[in-house]
Amino acid sequence: MLSQPGDAEVYEAVAWADVVAVPVLTQNTGAQRAVIALKAKYAGARKALAEPAARAGIELLPLDDFYPAGDEHVIVQQVTGRIVPAGGIPLDVGVVVSNVGTLINVARPSTAGNRSPPST
Repeated sequence: MLSQPGDAEVYEAVAWADVVAVPVLTQNTGAQRAVIALKAKYAGARKALAEPAARAGIELLPLDDFYPAGDEHVIVQQVTGRIVPAGGIPLDVGVVVSNVGTLINVARPSTAGNRSPPST
């Protein structure tokens, strides 16, 4: 289960949503590994995610700044070494990729209105 790069400010503001949502999606998809991939230049977002992600067993992967918007294939190859076939989608090679907006929507029911990370 991979989370793709998104708006850095969104990551900083709702880092807890990734940490809540990624384990939910990992469990529901049967994923063996959870990775949040974001551009290396988003230091604030990485800092916001580092501790809660580590506690949740989620890997953080800084990507180079050349990441083309919408191209999930690059993330899949960099994280897993798998190549998505032409015209295919990440699921074709056993990978689920979600963006930060999707993760926020997954986290909302799990946090019942909390705007901050649940305590662990």
